Amino acid sequence: MQHDGAQYSPQALEAAAGNAGKAAQDAARRNFLRWIPRQVGAPTKYAQNLTHWMHFILGAQAVLGACRLFYLMDFLGSFWMIGVIALGLYAWQQDMNIEYICIWGIACLLNGLLDIVVTLHDCCDDGR
Repeated sequence: MQHDGAQYSPQALEAAAGNAGKAAQDAARRNFLRWIPRQVGAPTKYAQNLTHWMHFILGAQAVLGACRLFYLMDFLGSFWMIGVIALGLYAWQQDMNIEYICIWGIACLLNGLLDIVVTLHDCCDDGR
């Protein structure tokens, strides 16, 4: 059976490949962290009004990160905290994008949980 190639024109193949690529990208976006809300469009007025709280929290984190680095000499923990602060600054720079703020919040939660585990380990250590 021979084909003359008319049904496989370059435009038709290009359109099919484009549709397949878009479908794969959409599926990957839907499946990756689907429980984090997405921001579509410009930030809301409410989010813009809360930037002063974001400044306060990031400033407090920066002060505590500096204390952690210079007073406690916890280098690994302070570098992780600097990374979390950088993520928060990026979320603020992106006009309080809810996706980045949620990821920053998850990083803060993880940081807090790890600090609790380390604190409990140090407090309950009986010298062994």
